[in-house]
Amino acid sequence: MVKRLKLNKFLSVIALCCLAGCEQNNQNTSSIDRLVSSINEGNISVVAPSSWLDDAESKTIQAKYPTLWDKIHFQYNEKYKYLSNTNEQRFYFLKHALDNKASSVIWALRGGYGAERIIPYLLNIQKPTVHKWLIGYSDITALHLFVSQVWGWKSIHGAVAKETVYSTEDPKNFIYLEKILSGTAKAITYQGLKLLSGNKPIQSIKGKLTGGNTALISTSVGTPWQFNAKDKIVIIEESGYGYRIDRVLQHLKNTKVLAGAIAIIIGDIIAWDADAKLIINDFIKDLAVPVFKTDIFGHGSKNYPWIYNAKASITPDQDGGYQLTFYIN
Repeated sequence: MVKRLKLNKFLSVIALCCLAGCEQNNQNTSSIDRLVSSINEGNISVVAPSSWLDDAESKTIQAKYPTLWDKIHFQYNEKYKYLSNTNEQRFYFLKHALDNKASSVIWALRGGYGAERIIPYLLNIQKPTVHKWLIGYSDITALHLFVSQVWGWKSIHGAVAKETVYSTEDPKNFIYLEKILSGTAKAITYQGLKLLSGNKPIQSIKGKLTGGNTALISTSVGTPWQFNAKDKIVIIEESGYGYRIDRVLQHLKNTKVLAGAIAIIIGDIIAWDADAKLIINDFIKDLAVPVFKTDIFGHGSKNYPWIYNAKASITPDQDGGYQLTFYIN
C-alpha cells in the first residue's frame, strides 16, 4: 500500500478554500505553501541527486523559503561543477531520505546531470520495506526507471522542488501533485491528446505508464535498469539542440528499446534551434504503435504529474481528441 502524505492541518485549509471558491492562482499559492510546509515539517525529504542550483536560484530560495534552504544547502560541494556532490555523498543523502521514517516523499531539488551515476550504489542495497513517492523529471528519469523497474515502485514524473519559486510555472503542476500526495484523488484525467499516427479511430488503450526524458531512457540501454516498454504506455519528453534530440530519438528506434509499447505519448519536445515538428514527424513515421501528442509533460511551463507503473487508459474525449486517465493506487 502506497503511504500517503499526511498534510494534517493543511487539509482543513483546502476545504475552506473550496467552500470559499478560491481562484486558481490562490489554489496554486496554497498548494505550494502546503508542500513547502510539509518539507519544513519533515514529511517531504528534498534531495539533490543530480546538479545543484545556479546562484540566482540559490538566492531566491534562501530569501523566499529560508527554512527549506536550511534543509538542503549542506548537500552541495562546489568542487564538483556539474554535480551537486560526489557520487558517494549524493547516494548518502538519497539513502538517508529512503531510511527516514518521518517522511513519505522524496522530492528531487532539480535535474541536470548525474543521477544515473548513483544507481550502482542502489543496486547494492536491499529494496526498502516501505514505499516512498519519488518526485522529479528530466535527469531524475534515471532514478524513476530504477525504482519502478527494479523495485517495482510507483513514482511521480513531475515538477522538481526548486520550481516552487518560479512564477512562470503552470499552477496545475502543483495542484495535481498535491492531489496525488494527499490522496484526495483516486484518478486523474488529462484531456486534449492529439493522435499523430494512424487514421483508424481508437476506442481504448490500456496499460501501465512509463517513460520520461529520452536522453536518460537512451542512457539506460545496456544497463541492469534498461528501459522496458513492453505492454506499457510510454510518455516521453526532451529539450535541447535539434540535432541532439533527433540523435536520441533515432537511437531509441534503432535499439528497438521501444519494442512492445502499446502507445507512445509525446510531451514537450523543445528544440532550441530547429522545428520540433519535423523532428517528431521523422521519428514517428516508422513506428507501428499509436502515437499521441500533448504539451503538458516536460520542460515547458506545463509539467503535469503522472505516475510510473500506474494503471492507465487512453480513450476519446468530448472534443474529438483523446484523454489519458491514470489511477493513483
